[in-house]
Amino acid sequence: MYLPLICYFRLLYEAGSPEAAARLAGTTVRTVREKLRELQEVVRAPLFLCQNGTYQLTDAGRELLSLADTMEGTLRDFCASLRQEADSTPSICLSVNACTSLLEQIFIGFKEKYPNIDLQITQHADDGQTDFRIVTEAEPPDDACALLLMKEPLCLLLNRSHRLAARSSVQLKELAQESFVLQKRGNPLRKIVERRCRQAGFSPKIIIETDNTLTYRRAAEANQSVSIVPSITSYSITGGRCTTREIVEPGIYRCLVLRWNDSGGTGEPFLAVRNYLVEFFRSLPRHRDQIFIQTFGRFEIYARNQPVYFSSKKSKELLALLVDRQGGIVTMEQAVDCLWENAPYDERVKRRYRSAVIALRNTLKKYDIEHIVCFQRAGAFIVREAVSCDLFDLLRSPRDAARTFSGEYMLDYSWGERTLPLLSSLRHPQH
Repeated sequence: MYLPLICYFRLLYEAGSPEAAARLAGTTVRTVREKLRELQEVVRAPLFLCQNGTYQLTDAGRELLSLADTMEGTLRDFCASLRQEADSTPSICLSVNACTSLLEQIFIGFKEKYPNIDLQITQHADDGQTDFRIVTEAEPPDDACALLLMKEPLCLLLNRSHRLAARSSVQLKELAQESFVLQKRGNPLRKIVERRCRQAGFSPKIIIETDNTLTYRRAAEANQSVSIVPSITSYSITGGRCTTREIVEPGIYRCLVLRWNDSGGTGEPFLAVRNYLVEFFRSLPRHRDQIFIQTFGRFEIYARNQPVYFSSKKSKELLALLVDRQGGIVTMEQAVDCLWENAPYDERVKRRYRSAVIALRNTLKKYDIEHIVCFQRAGAFIVREAVSCDLFDLLRSPRDAARTFSGEYMLDYSWGERTLPLLSSLRHPQH
């Protein structure tokens, strides 16, 4: 009965925060936190420490992670022995050789939809050992034992202060002098990137070879390198000081392909897995959630490197206020006090507030970013983990204050002056 808890534990470890884990699992932050609490009650020890919004393993957490690998292998062997004893339970084995960050999400979603089908997922299995394989290929398949799940653009991962970060897209040839973190030799993604770079007239200067996506992010955060990564299935890499840009002339793509053996079955379990995987990848967002909020100077928000336009000035100001409160809930009365500071708190101003809320929700929905604000009966708050923001970055890393903050904050809103003393103290710390 602990397996679902351990699945959530591993997912939280990989994602780095409950919010990111919830998005990967297609569930709520509350569910992730409840599962973590249940597991910690079982082991009677904290498994994570939250530091600067990032969840890091405790000693007990590291031990459990090691045990989880052993448990997974033991459980797989046990299930295999049961299958030998009773053929009544349909079993399908899937090898995920690409987009491994989605492994838990694929497994949890499938088990919820098909609890009576025994789906076994492994990584990097050889041909012939599994019923299905998800692999990276350079071109769409043209044979009868394969399906194209997704033709996925690759994009440039870089630091927000990088010289190319101000651009919405970059030409591949402009990266000739950059230092790269790329996949290990033999990785199909590496082969695709190197071939495209050669076509653009250069060989990439590789300083790190790794298949660990967290290394890409850490190197970019240090502004020591750039990386070329999948733009859809590796969205958890971005955030904080990292962002992505579209690569053009030429664009780079990889094909996620579902393959099976010639002797693959056509029974109901086989078709259920195949149809589920096709629908799973079809429903993935076709873009990264690149959302950047600017508070230094004038307040602006950018979705996928394009400015967000508001039909209502008050709806934009309401969003700015939520950002200023840094994830704390803002009630109707508090919002009215800032947005209509000289108006009495009566039914008329309450209607104006509700109209601003409706306009804000419509704007966020139009740009497909409605998940960045949580609206509740008691008020609303910004979901900090869903956005990148210069204010949040400064509060998280005060040493960067002199570079990122020039003394101007929320210039269009008088209530922003209340936050200025804090920012100024970070810019000029007392010694």
